[in-house]
Amino acid sequence: MDSADVPPDEGRENRALPVSLYPELDEALLTRFVGALESGNTIGLAPLRAEEATEARRLVRFSRVTVPRAGGAGLDGALWKHPPGESRPLIVMPSPWTDFGWWIYAVQATLFALEGYNVLAYTARGFGQSEGEVEVAGPEDIADVLAGRNIPKTLEWARKRSPYTYVDCLNSRAVSVYFAHAWHETLFPTNQTLKVFNALTGPKRLILSIGDHSGPESPGTIGLPNRIWEGAHRWLAHHLKGEPDDNDTEGQVSGHLMWKGPRDDAETWDAFTGRPEPLYLTGAAEGTGDGALTDKPETGWTLTFRTGMDTPATVADRIINTGYQEMNGRPKEYRTGDINRADAGVWVSAPMTTGATLRGIPRLRLTYTASSPQMTFVAHLFDVDDTGKAHIITHAPFTDADAAIGRPVTADILLQATGYSVPAGHRLMLVLDSKDPFYSDANKLGTTITVSSPADDPSYLEIPLV
Repeated sequence: MDSADVPPDEGRENRALPVSLYPELDEALLTRFVGALESGNTIGLAPLRAEEATEARRLVRFSRVTVPRAGGAGLDGALWKHPPGESRPLIVMPSPWTDFGWWIYAVQATLFALEGYNVLAYTARGFGQSEGEVEVAGPEDIADVLAGRNIPKTLEWARKRSPYTYVDCLNSRAVSVYFAHAWHETLFPTNQTLKVFNALTGPKRLILSIGDHSGPESPGTIGLPNRIWEGAHRWLAHHLKGEPDDNDTEGQVSGHLMWKGPRDDAETWDAFTGRPEPLYLTGAAEGTGDGALTDKPETGWTLTFRTGMDTPATVADRIINTGYQEMNGRPKEYRTGDINRADAGVWVSAPMTTGATLRGIPRLRLTYTASSPQMTFVAHLFDVDDTGKAHIITHAPFTDADAAIGRPVTADILLQATGYSVPAGHRLMLVLDSKDPFYSDANKLGTTITVSSPADDPSYLEIPLV
């Protein structure tokens, strides 16, 4: 790592800052805070932020740095370094994918430095002032996905970058890992995080919150009270510096239930999840077009919907931003009566007499028949009130890229993990349709998908009830 003679970002305060995916993020505050670390001028900062910047200038040396990377290009970064002498843990903070880069972590990095750590924060390549190019989700990647090309190569590319590939190595060293995730994550689905979490055998903790990608922890980036960042500080202090952690009794998993539910803690993920209860899919009732979700199997029926047309049953309106509305207590509302039953299969439960809490991973087992050699459907699970207004609980896409035309196929589909309290009087609604803006699909306009329930293998939705 080379010290950089990078001049201050002259004029940064006077130019338009990049648009952020994080609407709660106060970029102007962070810009003033970095300026205070460099110059000592704390004008415009809140008293506590001003105190932190002043104390940091007394205890550590703050400097801009360039982190070398393969190929000779450099990554823009910043270093909070204590004077030589005492050995200290190092915290490395790669930035989110925004042009604001490492500046997002200026306050939190300073807080870590004040707790005795050396801290390096840097901007991911291709963003902000870092050199290089972003290599994920570019035009070529997207074209390979809408066309189905290079799938084995893509999986190999992903395997090298997946934490799951290195689980054995992490376990051999008993590495302590702290996870923070959102139930309605639209970038990195919850189940893949759980796969890594459950495979780890060392110290671990998982915080699950209402919202979407990085939303629940974003207020903490500007120093506001935030249980996720506070937990991370305690976790690192305990596992890197040996300090006692009074919250060790909370267990491995902490989940805030949607929408206004309590925070539930459990010793393990298995202890957190509810018991699996099947709700069997039935044929459509005459005059409604909807099937039912019942406690007894019904077989011999079929329900057909056409592909290629979107319905109001979608994952979210906008990536990340819809999750921010959830955090603010305004989850997206769906009008289930607007779902065209010709374009979707719909199954509805009876009203919940006492309410129900779902904690865990719902599972859908059903038999389908495609009229084309490739097909996609997306399963959405909703909480519906007596007026037909709904909130989404969870979802999962499913694609058969080599469907047997006209032949029934049985599939097990894991929906994304959820922590959700369904109020008394509300119903569960399962909606299968063939398009969602969040996913590409393999369907061709004019084809159909038929759901059925064979006598020897009835179709059902399994929900984890507490």
